[in-house]
Amino acid sequence: MSDARLVNAPVRRVTVMEDRAQVRRVGKIELEAGQHLLRVERATPLVVDRTLRAGLGPDGSGRLLDVRIRREATVRASAPQQERELSEQIEALGVEHARERDHGRAVDAEQQATRRALTDLLSVIADEAGRGNDHADSWRSGLSAIAERSRALEEEAAQILERSEQLVRRMQQLNHRRWLALQPTSVYWADLEAVVEVERAGAFEVYWEYLVPCTMWRPSHEAQLEGDGKLSWSTYGTVWQRTGEPWTAVELVLSTARPALGAELPTLAEDQLFLRPKTGAERDEVEVTLRDETIANVGPAVEARTVDTVPGVDDGGETRAFRLADAVSVPSDGSAHLVRIGQFQTRCDLSRVCFPEIEPLVSLRSEQDNAGKSPLLAGPVRLVRDGGFMGRSSIDFVGAGERFAVGWGSDDAVQVVRLTSRHSEETGFSRRMRHRFRVRVYVSNTAPEPRSFTLTERVPVSEIEAVRVEIVAAESSSGYDVDRDGHVRFGLSLGPRESRELSLVFDLEASKKVRWTP
Repeated sequence: MSDARLVNAPVRRVTVMEDRAQVRRVGKIELEAGQHLLRVERATPLVVDRTLRAGLGPDGSGRLLDVRIRREATVRASAPQQERELSEQIEALGVEHARERDHGRAVDAEQQATRRALTDLLSVIADEAGRGNDHADSWRSGLSAIAERSRALEEEAAQILERSEQLVRRMQQLNHRRWLALQPTSVYWADLEAVVEVERAGAFEVYWEYLVPCTMWRPSHEAQLEGDGKLSWSTYGTVWQRTGEPWTAVELVLSTARPALGAELPTLAEDQLFLRPKTGAERDEVEVTLRDETIANVGPAVEARTVDTVPGVDDGGETRAFRLADAVSVPSDGSAHLVRIGQFQTRCDLSRVCFPEIEPLVSLRSEQDNAGKSPLLAGPVRLVRDGGFMGRSSIDFVGAGERFAVGWGSDDAVQVVRLTSRHSEETGFSRRMRHRFRVRVYVSNTAPEPRSFTLTERVPVSEIEAVRVEIVAAESSSGYDVDRDGHVRFGLSLGPRESRELSLVFDLEASKKVRWTP
């Protein structure tokens, strides 16, 4: 076997996963029949050894005998001579900076003297004018001379300050270069090698594949809303990489795979259940609590849903890969680089909603279908409305064809104030406890145009017969709808400069054996 043959095998395809990437290098070379040692120089030293593999083209005329990686390093010693030269330059700049500082102090002292002279001259002018003496020409000449000198001193002080700042910046740069000159520099790289055997001479395609850390990607989105309800949605992938090798004009694939997670099933511990009779106190008393529950939905509903989230990309439990249509370049600088994954356009339903219990604001909300061919991954959303940047929001995982909602900020023309109160009493011979809750919401439209929106409040939903929740319709505002989850919705239409008060009163009654601490 002859000496190693160098192969020009640049990075052609990269599959970026949650926290690492699969890199494929491809090159072509002319080979004679026999065994050959092929080498790719200056690859990243971060290659995971056990993932390195190589091969020849798919024609089957050659076979791989061995593949390996050789890591090397070059250490450059410190440069004391350069450090001395830089120190002399820094010292000279320090002397010049000291001269500028002294000059600045002298100019500042002269400015103070000029201000005192102006004060004295104005005092003399006032005294002489009070005595009836008129020396207008000399006074005017003196004031002009002082003003001209003041302007000259101000310009000189500004120039001194600018020169001093430039000297400080130059000294900082030289200090950094001097520090670098005193530090030994290490450069690390790796050479990829493959031993192949071919039966006949010809041109062959050879590839190396390996896994590297120090790279990741995360999804993000941009929503552009036009006034007529047209929504343009774009999905992007933000890619970071510091692998030590640039990815220039590569075929990029963004995957939600988690190779670090492994394929082991979680260890399940035994759950032991015990039965025991209730105590007398437990039979006579039921303890209840109030809690918030997230409503889980499957299908086109827009309500929030429960998702088991883990660090990383939420892909809905199924590994997904997004292949970019065009070649992209991602330098190894650790910075964020944005690449477009996909886009679609659709029509949306616009409405104004208000949830005063959460926040006393009226917000614009759009509801639309995911018209793309692939799901939308959970991530931040950049909001653009009528060509102007509105702010940022976020979405959870949205399946293909699923309906979802996006908030577009608040309507500042509508003011909302929410007040609550509670009164408890014992009722009749049954000795049931009644807790009456009163919610008052004041809404005001300060705009000269009408506003329509849906205001949503909540009432508790009981899970046991011993506790009963009922809305007091006689004391509540009319025109509301209640769903099975306790959401009370009021449809409101406010005219220009109109204000309105809404009331919601509900009772929570519990039998005497129920113990509840609000």
